[in-house]
Amino acid sequence: MGKGGLILAIATAVAMSIMAFLTGATIPNGGEVGLCLPSPTDWNLLPVASWAINLALLLLSALGLGLLNRSFSVVPGQASSTLSGLFLIMATSIPWIGGALTTSVIIAPAIMIVMAILFGSYRQSNATQELFAIATILSLGSMLQYAFLLMIVPVLVSALTFKCLRVREVIAFGMGLIAPYWVAIGFGILPLESLTMPSLTNLFAMASHRGVLLICLINLGFTALLSLVLALYNGVRLYAGNTRRRQFNMAVNMFGLTCLAGMVFDSSNLSAYIVTFYMSAAFQQADLFALWHFRRPWIGALIICALYITSFLMCVL
Repeated sequence: MGKGGLILAIATAVAMSIMAFLTGATIPNGGEVGLCLPSPTDWNLLPVASWAINLALLLLSALGLGLLNRSFSVVPGQASSTLSGLFLIMATSIPWIGGALTTSVIIAPAIMIVMAILFGSYRQSNATQELFAIATILSLGSMLQYAFLLMIVPVLVSALTFKCLRVREVIAFGMGLIAPYWVAIGFGILPLESLTMPSLTNLFAMASHRGVLLICLINLGFTALLSLVLALYNGVRLYAGNTRRRQFNMAVNMFGLTCLAGMVFDSSNLSAYIVTFYMSAAFQQADLFALWHFRRPWIGALIICALYITSFLMCVL
């Protein structure tokens, strides 16, 4: 994309976010449930404040994504701008993600921090502090949104492949999961009766705008199919390349697959997984342009962005 393309992507994402806010795009009913604290939809924020915080978090997430890639070279070459730009366009293509604050936009930057800590512990002989910190982040997040707990799976699988998961790291991880609740309940910050268990429900049964929801599901389905194809396509080059980069990409894919599974089996809470899912998909798409050296890569990026923008316009117009 380059700097010019990234600026254009940011401007487009901001415009889509403004349109989503002005057209009153709302999150489907249901989901947005924490284990003991209210989620953003229950914070009683002014609509404009909710939108502004949400947009700021999306822009910071795009910046964080670029910094993460520059630090660990998950996508080879100068692909950070492409990665960030594609991520922003995809995330704001779902109207209720760009138009109001949801836990989906909180989970994504938290997972970026988790990835940074996880990548930094690659093949460390002692990664207890890192695994404790990751577990603490997931545990604190689960107070706002139980979907954080699902991210335990890709974290542990990735740590195992990074050869930094041993008995002491498992113990440290368990302690990190327990510590926030232990402190909050033990000091009386949260009463024990505030703990709640989410109930799974049917998304379509609760959705107030089924037509918009259907378009968004097609958007997500297209992204899932494209990501699967690109994972296989890019895997050919990654397999023959740097082992560290290949394992980092596999870790990103694990987070994406976990989010996809969450959207399928926890459909009433679908929104929580969307931004992190698109973050994983953006890595796959950026890999495509970085690994295969197309003659005019900007055309491919423009086509992908146009498809997501079209999906967005079908929802709001």
